[in-house]
Amino acid sequence: SVPKFATSPSAGTLGVTFEKLKRKMSILKDINENNRNVLINSFPSELQNDVEIVIDFLNNEKLEIHPKLEKPIFINGETIVIPYRIYSNEPKENYENELTETQNVILNCLYLTHKNGYLRQKRLEILKNNFEDFVIPYKMKVLSEYVIEIISEIESQINEKSIESYLKFIRENPKYWNLTKSRITSYWGEYFKRNCKLKDYVGRRIIRKIEIELKQ
Repeated sequence: SVPKFATSPSAGTLGVTFEKLKRKMSILKDINENNRNVLINSFPSELQNDVEIVIDFLNNEKLEIHPKLEKPIFINGETIVIPYRIYSNEPKENYENELTETQNVILNCLYLTHKNGYLRQKRLEILKNNFEDFVIPYKMKVLSEYVIEIISEIESQINEKSIESYLKFIRENPKYWNLTKSRITSYWGEYFKRNCKLKDYVGRRIIRKIEIELKQ
């Protein structure tokens, strides 16, 4: 029988393959650029240099961002927009040691939007003593979600040391606060109504606590 030999791809085939590769690379570049812009706009502009370093750090952990975004938020008059969800690997702890303190805080804030609830709770606990203006919006976001352990952690973090930071945020963002209250009630109705009265629900307790402080 006549032996069969592998044939080299024709110039035309190579051209098509190269064009597909170029399109794929172009799409990936656009995605990376969009991700960068989304995360830059999720923090005050004064933090941009630090945010860019954190973005590069996350890109090494296969960063992806859900196209849905949170409602615009104001921080000292400046508008930011927090991502709804990010997806990435969790880096090894020693890698994070290469970041500055501020960069680590930014990283932990972003991980409060991570798809993994255990990771969100872990990073929230790390931020328990941090009440900087740019951190509070991320804590408010997880307050309006449904993971009871995370909401309970938020309750423990709203105390006499931190309450003014939350009140400042809410006074600047009354619409977002109303949205947060609505989400809390909705999640109670969806997941906890059968086993817990609304007045006893941890999210509702937090609302009462903050509303009392707002009236003073």
